[in-house]
Amino acid sequence: MKPGLIPPILLLLATATHGDASSERAERYRESGMDYATGLWQSLDGSPEDETRAKAGDALNYRIRERAIRETEAVLAARKDAGIRRDLLKRLSSLHEQQSALASRRPDLQNREQVVRKHLLSAIRSLETLQREFPGWKADVVLFAIAENHAALGNHASAERYYKEVIARFSKSPILADALLAMGNLQFEKQRFALARAHYRKIFQTPERNLHPFAHYKIAWAFFNEQDTGSAVASLENAVLESRKLQSETANRKLGVEDEALADMVLFFAEAGRTKEAEDTFNRLVDGTKARELRFSLSRRLYDHGKHALAKQVAQDLLRDNPLPDQVNRLYLIVMNSAERMNDRDVSLKTAQELTSWMKEQKLAKEDTGRVETEEYLRHYSQKLHYEAETLKKKELWGQAERSYEIYLDAFQEDTEVAEVKFRYAVLLMHQKNHTKAWKTITESLAAMDAQHKRHYEAMKLRIQSIEFATRKEREQIGEANLILAYDQFAGAYPQDKLAVEAEFKAANIARGVEGPERAAVRYRGIAERNPKHDLAKEAVAEGLAALVKSEKWETLREETRAYGKSEALATDLFGKNADLGRRLKDAEELALVKIAETHEKSGQWEAAAKVYAEYAESGEVPAKIRLHSLIRMADITEQKIGDLDAAISHLQKIRDLFPDSKEGQGANLEVARLYEKTGRPRLAAEHYLKFGGEGKGKKEIQSLVNAVAILEGLGMNAEAADLFFRLSALQAPSSQEYYQAGCTNALLASAAGREQRLLEKVLECSERLKRGPEALAWAARKAWALEQLDRKEEARAAWVAIATAKHKGAGEVERLYITQAGLRALEDEFSRFSKIRFAEKNEKPAANIQKKTQALDMLERSVKRLAGTGTKKQMVEAQKYVKLAYLDFAETMETAALPSRLTEPERDEVKKTFLGFAQDFRAKAETLDAAVEAALERAPASEKRQDQAAETMSLPKTDPEAIPRILESISKKANDPEAWGQYAAYRFEEGDYAEARYYLNVWRKMSAGKKSSLGPAMETLQTMLNEKIPAVDPVVQDLI
Repeated sequence: MKPGLIPPILLLLATATHGDASSERAERYRESGMDYATGLWQSLDGSPEDETRAKAGDALNYRIRERAIRETEAVLAARKDAGIRRDLLKRLSSLHEQQSALASRRPDLQNREQVVRKHLLSAIRSLETLQREFPGWKADVVLFAIAENHAALGNHASAERYYKEVIARFSKSPILADALLAMGNLQFEKQRFALARAHYRKIFQTPERNLHPFAHYKIAWAFFNEQDTGSAVASLENAVLESRKLQSETANRKLGVEDEALADMVLFFAEAGRTKEAEDTFNRLVDGTKARELRFSLSRRLYDHGKHALAKQVAQDLLRDNPLPDQVNRLYLIVMNSAERMNDRDVSLKTAQELTSWMKEQKLAKEDTGRVETEEYLRHYSQKLHYEAETLKKKELWGQAERSYEIYLDAFQEDTEVAEVKFRYAVLLMHQKNHTKAWKTITESLAAMDAQHKRHYEAMKLRIQSIEFATRKEREQIGEANLILAYDQFAGAYPQDKLAVEAEFKAANIARGVEGPERAAVRYRGIAERNPKHDLAKEAVAEGLAALVKSEKWETLREETRAYGKSEALATDLFGKNADLGRRLKDAEELALVKIAETHEKSGQWEAAAKVYAEYAESGEVPAKIRLHSLIRMADITEQKIGDLDAAISHLQKIRDLFPDSKEGQGANLEVARLYEKTGRPRLAAEHYLKFGGEGKGKKEIQSLVNAVAILEGLGMNAEAADLFFRLSALQAPSSQEYYQAGCTNALLASAAGREQRLLEKVLECSERLKRGPEALAWAARKAWALEQLDRKEEARAAWVAIATAKHKGAGEVERLYITQAGLRALEDEFSRFSKIRFAEKNEKPAANIQKKTQALDMLERSVKRLAGTGTKKQMVEAQKYVKLAYLDFAETMETAALPSRLTEPERDEVKKTFLGFAQDFRAKAETLDAAVEAALERAPASEKRQDQAAETMSLPKTDPEAIPRILESISKKANDPEAWGQYAAYRFEEGDYAEARYYLNVWRKMSAGKKSSLGPAMETLQTMLNEKIPAVDPVVQDLI
């Protein structure tokens, strides 16, 4: 229960009462309306939710009481009845007291102190009015309440006056004891301890037994403040005995002040330093467990008061007297701290050892509070001793500090701070020149920390120092490999540190004997590459080369010199500034190459020899002629001796790139493309032909572009071929017109495949340029076709009409298709004119109108008949479509035709019937027209029938996918093997790459010309199937078929 929720009158009476006096007092409180605290009491557990609810409840209660106060004041002002006014005044004073209590608990309330004071003053005024108007009604309660409110306001003089009046006038009152207690408290606050005791003692003369223990308790504090410890302890003992008597009578453990008295007894004994008397008193008053608790509290209190000898003695005595488990570690710490304060280091260390031994025996959990507290103390303890040893420089202090570290580490091997403690311990061991143990300890410390640990850098350095400062015997025990590891890990963790390079260099020096010269050489090179500007870089290069030359490791020497040559940083910052070092590296490289090449060439080991030449060729230090010769020899060996055409290509590319202005370099450029073409990689060949051709500034460049465009065209890459043909045409070569026409053809083929706007517009450009050539009609049709693809319908129609109306002499089969298509486009206009002849609204001369539409139909039919004899099946169907549409249109016209207005009704019926008969005949003709078209198609020439029916019955032998690598290798190694080319052509067809299949098939034909081949029938089948997949016809014609 929180005292703040209870009005002043009940603060000391919150516990249950007993006896007649207590019952009467409680009843009088209830009658006075002063028991409201029970209604406001809440049991809170301190959670955030409870606190929120409590604040909300206080705010709500505050608002309720504000409203109740206003309503009560309003009623009180209106009522004159004595009984009612008495109750209202009593109620109003209670409401104000309640509101002051609520206001004191609301930190959110503005001017809270003023609000509290206002309500207390209002309560006093209400009580004074109650006393004035009803002087005989419960005067003791009213006066006591006024006194309590004055005390709450801090008006002690007024409060004392009212308390005295209650004591003087109401000796039989049940609240007399409360008044005496309040008076004693006022005197106590004024430090009038004798007067306070006098008032407290008078409580014993009242029947209020519940307050007797508290009176003894207050008397004890009065004696204690007068420094009369003996009397104070005796009074506390009386308080304990009175409390127990009261509890035994009521069976209520909550009555009395036993716990408070015992706790304060500890304080009194500690202040007086009377430890033996305290132990005897505790043993006399309480059982053994409680006595040990009090002795533990006494030890802590003595230590807190600076009485370390007494604290240490009490703690040691209690440790020998079976203390409670949760007290043991704290007792040990009290002993240790007290011993430290008394400069008794031996006892302190001995106690620390005893404490850790006890902890291990108890197997305390890592998160145990006592263990955590002990760990932290011993950690700081070892640091303290270490600091003293370093500061005072005394031998015995070094030993004590070492022992403290050993005690800690023996007990806390896996705690989070063990890395820090081991680091400090290693530092201490270094001071004692115990390098072997220091190395072991600092290594364990590093294993327990990560790179972000605040001690990581210092620990890394300390580990190195522990070995470097060690004697030869100590280093033998540690091992050279561990020293290398220490250097490596430091340099790896802190590469930018100024000591990192030195650590790496020392590791490399040791590695020559431990890891061997080859591994050491790699280490030396790493130093130079990472730190080319460092003073040790030059020395590292020299040491690394010397180690390999001395050990005759020529292969490794070659690799190392090659690696040095690849580094741009070394070339600029190291070899560029140290000419002698550069010459030394060059000499080492040439020495290695010569030693290796001498053996391979003489023994006919071509691959090994080529490898050596490659090293020579790649060296930037050897003369240019030697490098060029090496590359030529490598290309020759790999192509002629080894048969590795890919390697030959690589060498030729190097000749081309490294010596572009030489005769060999220029020849190598074309050779690379030739070998790609030879080894069945046409796309790469075309790419390299294009690279060499560039802008086509010379004959060789133009020829290279010609070779490239031939490959592109053969692969069906028509868009790329078209662009390249146009480039060749622009170069004003002898065949520029031929190139332009080829470009147009490829643009046409490419636009048919993708309908790309850029290519279609190029077709239009070609049509304009070639409209007077031998293919003028074809290009006019292609122009109209391209305009249609670009959705330029009006221009396309005009182009087709121009073809249809022009005269064409000696037109071939394909040209006739163009002319027929133009005629079809003209039919659209003719049909449009025909369909506009309608007489649905006015038809006074039906015969003339029908004759006019009939003549238009005859003209349309004649046009269709003329076209049907020259076009393809598709065009025939298209032409007949217009006839069918004309029939249906004529039928609809007759069905909707108007009737002459002059006719009588019977005549009109007869004419309408005639019109419908015409319509029925035309619809019948439209239905029979489809059958006639099919019959005509059956009579079409065989040359117009599709070949896909025959192609569907053809098939190729399936190629095993696992055989493809072998086939490709055969093409690469044996470029003149036609069987491999043919098999790969069939495989590309199976994969759906018809353009490449055609390319490889053409190569097969060239290789197999004049020779018998087992693949002959299959290749013919492949050719037929390719003709179906890639028709070799004009795409405009293809659209018409």
